[in-house]
Amino acid sequence: MFRSLGPSRDVGDIGTVLLIGALKRLENLPWREYWNRHTGRVASIVNYLTKTLMKKSIITVLLGFCSSVTWAGPVAEIYTCELNEGKTLADVNNMMSDFRQMLKKAGLQDAYTVYVGFQQLPIRHNSVNWIGIAPSGEAFGKITDWFNGSEDGAAFGALYTSIYTCDHSFLTHITATSN
Repeated sequence: MFRSLGPSRDVGDIGTVLLIGALKRLENLPWREYWNRHTGRVASIVNYLTKTLMKKSIITVLLGFCSSVTWAGPVAEIYTCELNEGKTLADVNNMMSDFRQMLKKAGLQDAYTVYVGFQQLPIRHNSVNWIGIAPSGEAFGKITDWFNGSEDGAAFGALYTSIYTCDHSFLTHITATSN
């Protein structure tokens, strides 16, 4: 396949001769075997991708399974708030009655349960704590869509901000219970 160029004094020709000599040595050795021996890598990209993708796929499936089991529990959101000037817990209780009716009208009474109360320890005067619990992430999504995307949701937002102002909140996915 390759022909000898013979002796030459030109540096370019010497480089060519060396390259051709290396290629001749490769003629007798399968390319993949040569690659594996000299690089320590797998020459076949298919083998590499298959092994890598299988490992990553298995890990992804296991993590997906674990996370779906872990995140399948209830979702709770907690807001720490303070009554606005001139408002009382009686106003909060009346607001909850309106909220209950709005949820029932939207068909979301089973998607979200709220508990409100005041902070006992440490004592915080005029406090209101909102503890909302949805049975699942999907149910929480429905209540969030209602609150952010409906007229009743906007009306309730206006109602509660007229009664109290919240300064801190957090959302948690419940992963275990004592029951």
